[in-house]
Amino acid sequence: MDGLCAVLASMALAGCSSGITGMGLFPQTPLSCDTGGTVCGLSNTGLYYFEVRGHGNCGAIGIDWGEGTSQTMRGDFAATTSKTWIDVTHDFSRTVAGQTIQSWPGPKQTRAYSVANCTGDVRSPYRLMHTTTLSDGSTRHSAAFTLGISGKQDKPCGSLPQMANLRIGSRVIVDELPSNTDMDFGCLFGGCINGPEGNAGPVTAAFPFPTMRRHSLVLRVVNTVAGQVQLVQGQGQHTEFVVNANGPLEFCLNDDALGDNSGGWGLAVQVDETTAR
Repeated sequence: MDGLCAVLASMALAGCSSGITGMGLFPQTPLSCDTGGTVCGLSNTGLYYFEVRGHGNCGAIGIDWGEGTSQTMRGDFAATTSKTWIDVTHDFSRTVAGQTIQSWPGPKQTRAYSVANCTGDVRSPYRLMHTTTLSDGSTRHSAAFTLGISGKQDKPCGSLPQMANLRIGSRVIVDELPSNTDMDFGCLFGGCINGPEGNAGPVTAAFPFPTMRRHSLVLRVVNTVAGQVQLVQGQGQHTEFVVNANGPLEFCLNDDALGDNSGGWGLAVQVDETTAR
């Protein structure tokens, strides 16, 4: 029982029996599945109907959508026809300063909780799928966001402005695609053709990340407001880390001469936000 309800109970006033008991997708909501039908979830471009379940008249309910957005809503279950649930919609694609922003695919969870004159705090897990519109107008759903990183770059790091910023506590999973080829960093006689893990050769001050492996993938998260920078060394086949700085995910090449590179890497990215804050 929260503090407000405890006070009201001591005053023998009505209303403290109001509470949240559950939250989930509206029944019979269709899911979006990958091409093999093995992984299904909600589309990160979709609009969905949810129901918050409970009883009584909650003053206000907070909804955390699990991908960095939240809202507050009136919680009068008693005023609904069902007396037991309130419907609420959420669009996983949003516009910020004229730019359409998509959430990263991966495991998430919704949370419904008391804001005023209510009890209850419930969570419901779900998976967010990445949706791509193809040239013929059809859509394809994937469990991960896939991207190609070319060896020829004008600068060491690049981000994806259409994707949401990472949040502290999120777990980022980056896998090499099965068809991935190595990147040629332009050494004589093909001496530095590497995967994201790079090589153990010398790294001088001329490299953008002198503490990281030579000719490797470096993942960077920068919070310019707080002055925080997180660097993560890319690994062969699979890289995983927990975010400790809010900001965009950047993909960097640790190379002292970008102009002579060729080839590239194919990567698949998922972000588990079930423990984000």
